[in-house]
Amino acid sequence: MMHPRRGEASLLVVMNAVLAMCVVGLTGVVVHSRLRGTAPATERPWVTPRVVPGLGASASNLGHQLGRGSASRRIIEFADYQCPFCRDAASQLSQLQRERPGVAAITFRNMPLDELHPRARPAARAAECAYDQGKFEPFHDALFLDQSGVGSRPWTSFAVSAGIADTTKFKACLASPRVDARVIADEHAADRLGIRGTPTFVVGDSIFEGLPPLSQLRSWFGASQ
Repeated sequence: MMHPRRGEASLLVVMNAVLAMCVVGLTGVVVHSRLRGTAPATERPWVTPRVVPGLGASASNLGHQLGRGSASRRIIEFADYQCPFCRDAASQLSQLQRERPGVAAITFRNMPLDELHPRARPAARAAECAYDQGKFEPFHDALFLDQSGVGSRPWTSFAVSAGIADTTKFKACLASPRVDARVIADEHAADRLGIRGTPTFVVGDSIFEGLPPLSQLRSWFGASQ
């Protein structure tokens, strides 16, 4: 399942209202509109991948690594800290990293969906400040473990959970505009790849949109089903 990209929230409401009248009496069917006013599509846990020749060879080294630097298999994830499907993906990927230590690694890149998740961008900024203190991964994990606290719980509280000792430096970073450039760089990368929502994964030359089944995630890292 995938969250639609920013700029789509108002259309989402209208389309859902119209489609609800078309599916009266049916259950288990959820419909949403895709990015930038395109035709509505049925929500699903998986979307057929797009192949971009040469993508794997030209993939940027930007982003932040989750997992060991020596990991033999790596994927790129574009995600939003308030997206519930990204939270589920984070849980599954964490499980895979425990199953495949030294094999599975993820390069995380920000893609806050501002109109749907107004606190996702501040969360991304806070995570960038955690990166400056060498605590990106535990901060990332803390945000997804307490997703309901994103926007209501102080960022310094998440920082303490992530093991950040210098909260004064952390708060100073939060007030600095320099971290915005990193988030924007990730968004520009998503635009260049034509990515439409979160979570989205780049695996080799393929782009996978939506939350894949755990069996698919395992296959990316050469794990048995």
